[in-house]
Parts: sequence; C-alpha cells; structure tokens
Amino acid sequence: MDESDPQTQVRSSEMIQDLEFTVELLKIYYDKAFPYDKMFDWLSYFKVSKKQNRLQSLEDGVDSEYFYNREFSFTLENDVYCRYLCFKNPTDLKDALVSRTPHKIDIGAIFNIPPKNHLITEKKVFIPLEKEMVFDIDMTDYDNVRTCCTGAKVCKKCWAYMACATQVINNVLTQDFGFSSLLWVFSGRRGIHCWIGDESARQMTNEMRSAVTEYLFLATGNEMGGGFDLGYPLHPMHQRAYKFLSKRFEQIVIIDQDLLAHEAHQKKFLKLLPQNVANELQSRMNRAQTSQEKWKLYKDTLDKLHASGKTASQKHDPIMIKLVFTYLYPRIDANVSKGINHLLKSPFCIHPKTGKVCVPFDPMTVDNFDIQNVTTLSKVINDIGNSKDGSIPCLKESLAVFQTFLNKLKADSQNELKKYKEKEQSTDF
Repeated sequence: MDESDPQTQVRSSEMIQDLEFTVELLKIYYDKAFPYDKMFDWLSYFKVSKKQNRLQSLEDGVDSEYFYNREFSFTLENDVYCRYLCFKNPTDLKDALVSRTPHKIDIGAIFNIPPKNHLITEKKVFIPLEKEMVFDIDMTDYDNVRTCCTGAKVCKKCWAYMACATQVINNVLTQDFGFSSLLWVFSGRRGIHCWIGDESARQMTNEMRSAVTEYLFLATGNEMGGGFDLGYPLHPMHQRAYKFLSKRFEQIVIIDQDLLAHEAHQKKFLKLLPQNVANELQSRMNRAQTSQEKWKLYKDTLDKLHASGKTASQKHDPIMIKLVFTYLYPRIDANVSKGINHLLKSPFCIHPKTGKVCVPFDPMTVDNFDIQNVTTLSKVINDIGNSKDGSIPCLKESLAVFQTFLNKLKADSQNELKKYKEKEQSTDF
C-alpha cells in the first residue's frame, strides 16, 4: 500500500488518526470539505455589484463583482506570504486552494478594483471600500489572570474567559449598536474572532470603527487594570457587563483558576485594593492556604470595613467593580478592529500548529463550546473516508451555525432589494 498517496489516506482512516496536519491531508480537505459555496454566499452577500446603484441577487445569475474585488491572502509552506489575491467565483477559489494548499487564508477588504490589479494602477486610486468590522481576542492577553495554562495552550477552564468576552461583546454590538449579523469563529488555537456582517458595519470608515472600538475598549490587561477608572454611576453598558460578569467572578477566578493560592497573583490582587483594605488583609491572607479561604477572608474584611464606614457601601462597591472588570472584561486587540484594511483569518482554515478547524460557534451557547474536542483535519479526513454520501459529520454543527448566519444575510439582502424596487416604482413616471 502506498501510504503517500492521498486517496489511500482517505480510505485508510486508521492510518491518519494521529496526524493532525500535513500538506497531503490539507489538499484533500480543500478538495473535499472546504465550504466554497457557503463562503461565496457570505463574501458576496447575495449581491453582485453596485453599478448604477442597483443591488441584484446572485440568484438572477449575475457575476459577483463584489466577491471579485475582495482581497484574500495565502500563507504557504515555509511562511511564503501572498497578498492581493482575488477570485471570480467559488470554482476559481477552489482551484487556487487545491493547487497552492495554503497553510492559512486571510480575508481582507473589498476594493474598488480587483486586488490583483493593484500594481497596474496608481496607489492613490486603489481604495478599500468595505469590510466587515471585526474583533480579535487572544488568550495570551489573559496570561496574567490564569494559572491552568500559558501561551498558546487553552483548556476548558481558561476558555471561560473567552466565553465571557464573547457574551459581553455580542450584547454590546446587538443592544447598543443594533448589529444583527454576527459570525463568531474559533481561531483554531488560542483565540476567537467576531465578524460583523451588517451592511452598516461593512461601510464604516476607519474613524467610525475606531469610535466603536473605543466604546468597548478598557485597558484592563495593562498590569492588572491599574490604569482605568469607570467612575460612578456606571455607564449603562458597563452596568450590564458588570451584572453579567460579577455572577461568574468567583467560579472562574477564585475556584477554577485558584488565583489567590499563588503568591504572585495574590500580590497583584492586593495591589488592586485600597491601601487600608490591603493592609488589613495581607497578613491574614498569608496564613490561609486555598484561594477560596483567602477570598472568604477578603469578603469578611470588607464586611468589617463596610460596617465601620471605612469603605463604600455594598450597594456601590467600587472595589468589586474594579476586580470584576480587571479579571473578566474582554481584552480586545483594538488595532485589528480599527482598520478597514486589516486582514483576518478565514473561517474553516486549518491551524497548522493544532490541526484544528477554525469553526464558527453560537455565542448563545459559547459556555458549552468544547475547546478540547474541536474538529481537526484528521477527523475531517476520517469522515471523508468513511462517508458514503459525501457528508462530513464532524463539521455538521459548525456548518449549521454558519448557515444560520447566511440565512440572516440573505433575508437582509432580499429586504434591501425589495426596498430598492419599491423606491424605483414610486419614482417611475
């Protein structure tokens, strides 16, 4: 048996169960599993062009200039980076992925011309017109508040930080800004991405993107949040975030991470407290062993100081507010969100370090997302080899989440087209 033959690898799933990432398996994935049609539906937004300000449906059989003007980049083997790629249709994209087998695919902006032509036009007239607003959260930004893992490693316990970030950001984007088409994607290793597909988000300028980013951003990860002051009363957005996060603080920070049981983390915790509270607490904390015991001492000390009038009332507890936001508030990469021309990893990529698929997930059930058992390249290849009808069971759930996102986009596109036709008819003399 020729084990180097890709088709042999598909048929013999037992042979590849321990292989997470190889070029041969990746080629099979791009040929058999990558969801080209769904990706095309997303990135074309069921529209073709804006010639004469007309928005037409792809179902009318018109080519998608909108998709063709979208920039892609490939990172090939040995970190060879290729920018300004563009594709006419799903088949064109598939041919490129199967033949070039990129280790990573990034998606960028929609330009006024096909990106491949950027060298034959003047730089000042090569202009990014639209792109989804995106958010990127990396687990390494939480290294100073987790003990279970460090660096690129992520487990169920520290995934709770990602779950908090997802739910807070999702709430702000939907409630405060009215966005409704959000795609949340696991990055394949240690982070999460959010793509806002609403047309109003895609058309935002860099200044508008910066304003949304600044609305959300707090410098909580900067040496344990020493540089932010929320003031009182809390902004309604911060009040909602605090109400949500405070219920999760003890379980995540005190129990799961057991932070106060570690001397370095205890010192950082005490620095966040007012000096009179820290002085009262430090020697007593040193005699306790577990994080829960130390936390109980903190609460007892605070109750004592509340009763004596030496700290604020419990109705407005600035200490607890600061602790909750320092440890649990989303730590976004602001630079990624502010620029229309920033590229971000595509959903359904395979992460070369882990072999995991960058799968979409439902923000409403993010607490149940199983970070330890995310679909891998080898699982996909096994399913391909065992499938009699072409289905890939291990991708079923993530494809369903993606399809729900696409259904919303399609409904929005149809409503937009309907409004345009009504407006056209009303002005038809």
